[in-house]
Amino acid sequence: MQLRASGLPLKYYSEPQHLTAPLFYFGSGLSYADYSLGPRLDISVAGGGALRSGATFTATVNVSSAGPAGKCVVQVYASQLAPTKFVAYQQMLLCVAKADVPADARDVPVAVACRADDLELYDPDVGAYVTYSGNYTLSAALDAGPSLAATKAVATVTLQGSYAWTPPWARR
Repeated sequence: MQLRASGLPLKYYSEPQHLTAPLFYFGSGLSYADYSLGPRLDISVAGGGALRSGATFTATVNVSSAGPAGKCVVQVYASQLAPTKFVAYQQMLLCVAKADVPADARDVPVAVACRADDLELYDPDVGAYVTYSGNYTLSAALDAGPSLAATKAVATVTLQGSYAWTPPWARR
């Protein structure tokens, strides 16, 4: 793994030939129960209205379990749909919530509190962290590996951010 300074903030890069699959993906946890997510991810903005920079919102997904009662961690990931100046991530962990799930439960709603400002990125041209306006896909998962890749709990939100970037080909 190499460490390179690339402006602010400091980033870590790894060469592709050194990448290996982890033994345990982030969030995989050790449990005697098997958890699964429902097919819907519902988004509600605090105070109603549009999702804006500075707003908080809740992502709610149903969790089912097979086995004894336990705790599971629901993770919400975000990815940008609209082009921006920087493609900073394919999927970014946005927020998490730990939930108590009863034994052999079906469709237990788990609410995950999120902040729109956690989608901000550093823009060296502006010299500050900005939240880009545009469409984002939010995905719920139980871990950062196979659960995230196979998730069907997906929602698309439109964020009215603190900064709207116009691609060069769209400028007149």
